[in-house]
Amino acid sequence: MTKNKLWLCGMFRGDKAVLEKTVLPAMSYFDGLICVVDDRSTDINWLNSIKKDGEVLIKKWVNDHAHTSNEVLLCGKMQNGDYFVWIDETDELNNFFIKYLRESIEYWGKNNVGAVWIDHPFVLAYHDGLRMEGSPHWTFRHILGQVIDLTKINGYRKENYVINHRDTLKSGFLSPAKYWLCYPNFSNHTQLLYLQFGDQIWSQHESLRIQFRNYCREELNIDLSSLDGIVKYMKDNINNYPPFFEQVLEIEVAIKDIFRLLVLNRDWHELHDNRHNWSYKKYKEQNLIIQPKVSEYVGTFNKYLLAQGKEMQ
Repeated sequence: MTKNKLWLCGMFRGDKAVLEKTVLPAMSYFDGLICVVDDRSTDINWLNSIKKDGEVLIKKWVNDHAHTSNEVLLCGKMQNGDYFVWIDETDELNNFFIKYLRESIEYWGKNNVGAVWIDHPFVLAYHDGLRMEGSPHWTFRHILGQVIDLTKINGYRKENYVINHRDTLKSGFLSPAKYWLCYPNFSNHTQLLYLQFGDQIWSQHESLRIQFRNYCREELNIDLSSLDGIVKYMKDNINNYPPFFEQVLEIEVAIKDIFRLLVLNRDWHELHDNRHNWSYKKYKEQNLIIQPKVSEYVGTFNKYLLAQGKEMQ
């Protein structure tokens, strides 16, 4: 068997009821759990009891995905050549996949595999220069070695590797809201457009984002200190959003379409169903809070670079 260790990593709010369903069943297959946990969590002692040789880092929660994630990478537990699986706290790993994961990393280690993708970097080989940077979601830089893209396998289904139990509202119209209101600078899709069209476009977009934040905080009294405040506002006012609120979020949805067309060269007809699923129109017409998320949409900076024929960073 491989001498390299295998870690389960992520950043969690620390909801024991969720983690007992997702993280706990997987722990017997890993050498340890390395995670950042919200300092307001009441379940930190429980997490420490299951971490094995890992580390539970207790931090004040900030809306900076990269900064928080790098706390995990920099904590000193992982050594060069170790492998880790990066999950959200709502991700349940497929039992068959994790059962044979150690055998897989032995093969990957011998064949210089630096990352394994589903619709984001999922399993990675640790080295001291690896960092998560840039957009809020799943952007690992300085991956060394070859990349295995599982989505290219005939018959690929994400559920063969991970099942996400996230509140499905967070996969619908809330997504563009959180990018405008929570995350600084770039979201996944705007970052790619800025690569295409330059910093001036980013500056204009960021200026509008700041104006929109001020409007939501001062005029709509939305608590922007966490995602929970946005969720509450959107649920309570689902059929009565002010026009400006609705219109700005629709801009963000439209930008998703633009980058998929211009950067990924997708056919317009492929976008139709996904566009409706992410739109306020569907909420308003159907009074439907829970919406399905079309699979294989979430992407990463590096994967988009590949789509443009550029080297990964």
